[in-house]
Parts: sequence; C-alpha cells; structure tokens
Amino acid sequence: MKVLDAPDRLLREAQAGDPDWAAIYLVVRRPMYLAVWRCLRPCRCYGGFSDDDVVARAFDQLMGNGLEGVTSLVGTARVIAYRRAVDLVRRRNLEEPRDWLEQVQDDDELAAELERREDMLNRATDLLERLPGRQRHAVVETVMNRRTCTDVAKDLGVSHQAVSKARNNGIEHLSVWLGEEPSHDPSREAS
Repeated sequence: MKVLDAPDRLLREAQAGDPDWAAIYLVVRRPMYLAVWRCLRPCRCYGGFSDDDVVARAFDQLMGNGLEGVTSLVGTARVIAYRRAVDLVRRRNLEEPRDWLEQVQDDDELAAELERREDMLNRATDLLERLPGRQRHAVVETVMNRRTCTDVAKDLGVSHQAVSKARNNGIEHLSVWLGEEPSHDPSREAS
C-alpha cells in the first residue's frame, strides 16, 4: 500500500540523506493541523495567529531538527506542532480552562500518548496488509479515506453490496486479529 507506506519510505530516504520536504509536508500537514487545532480551539487562541502560522513554524522546526533518530515521521511532526501551539498559548497568558491546562502541562505524557497511538496505527497498518486485496481496498477507501461504498464500487466496477461485504469482512478479520469481539450487525443475521 503506497499511501500507508509513504511516511516510512520518506523517513528512510530522509535519513539516508535525500529528504523530499515537499512530499514530507504533504504527509504530515493534516496531523499537524489537527494537533494545532486541538490545542488552540479550547482556549480560542486565534487572535493574530492562524493554524497556518503555527504549522508553518512547526514544519520549519521539523526541517531544522532533521530526522536523525526519528522513529515516526507523523508522530514527531504532530508532537512538534502541538508543542508549538502550547507555547503560543503560554506566551499569550490567556485564561485557559483548568482541566485543559492540566492536560497540556506534561508534554512528556503527551508525547508518550501520541507515540502509543502511532504504535497502534503501525500495528493496524501491518494487519491491514494481511487482508486480501479487495477487502484491504474496501477498508482503506471507506474507513480511512471516508469514501462511500458507491464511489468505491464505481472505481472497481462492482456492486455497492460487494464493496460493503468486502469492507465488513475486512473489519471483522481485523477485529479478530486485534483480539476484539466483532461488532454485532443485525443486517448480517438476515442473510
């Protein structure tokens, strides 16, 4: 899967001395924007700054730091962006809600949580690779890329039901592999 493989490939190439910063930006920009938005939105810290400003400065910091010793390109970019947003909030001395302040006080705890989630994503990606082709494609397109079964069916030249069935079977396999109980779907009992 090229989309899921891209961050690892880009990281390997960058660590080998050939960074493609434009491609890296395309991969990390969404997680960086989400991290910044998650930090700035609760305290309404948008006076004079925008998400674009914070993400641009965070990406500059990522480029300046280099990628030596980095194990997760997306996780590292997300942590840098979140910390940049936290710094902005702290500099502005805004009145933040107490519970939110407690969440952002411990940057190490945030980094550990983001790393844990990144590990879960890597595990899910590995398991996704084990799915047969059509199931993998259906899960990636409908769940991860949030496309409708109808749109995916048009791309593949199959029926909506075939994509829906492939997606459901793929999710069921992933649930079993992850050690979870498959979700109960009453529509499956009728068939």
